[in-house]
Amino acid sequence: EKLIAHVRTRYKGKLYYSTNWDHFHVPQFWHKLDIIGASGYWDLTTKAKGDTPTEQELAARWEEIQASVLAFSAAQKMPILLTEVGYHTLPWTLSQPWNYVDDKKSPPDPAPQALGYQSFLTAWSSKLKPPTEMAGVFFYAFDPYFGGGANDIGYGVRGKPAYDILKRWFDRQR
Repeated sequence: EKLIAHVRTRYKGKLYYSTNWDHFHVPQFWHKLDIIGASGYWDLTTKAKGDTPTEQELAARWEEIQASVLAFSAAQKMPILLTEVGYHTLPWTLSQPWNYVDDKKSPPDPAPQALGYQSFLTAWSSKLKPPTEMAGVFFYAFDPYFGGGANDIGYGVRGKPAYDILKRWFDRQR
């Protein structure tokens, strides 16, 4: 809290702090900030690798997550910013989007990455348009210089189906 107070003496803009998706309820200093920040690497399914969840299963999981996140935001009387939402290109990205370590050298699988982004956008798009309790979202890694391509197992979307999904969504926001 002392750091926040110090920063406020030098910076007049909005301040936020970002926590992990599974710990956004832990910090006790939210009232000192302007925006709650949380990464968005929630597990969307418990299905085994290669067993793709249905759109209905993903929608139900996002409803559960959204209810929790928005209830917390309302209780704090603050908007929330999803500071990182991203999916790697490994088969388990929907069950462990935070786990990009591939000890077994799995081949890239862009389909679950695309499904992750599509399910997020389907669930959250209406909440990302003002007026809303959401401060916004950052997609990781939506960067023209960061990875991508058919052989990339990382979070980059360039050269993968997820790129087109995000591009269409951004185009509609204009």
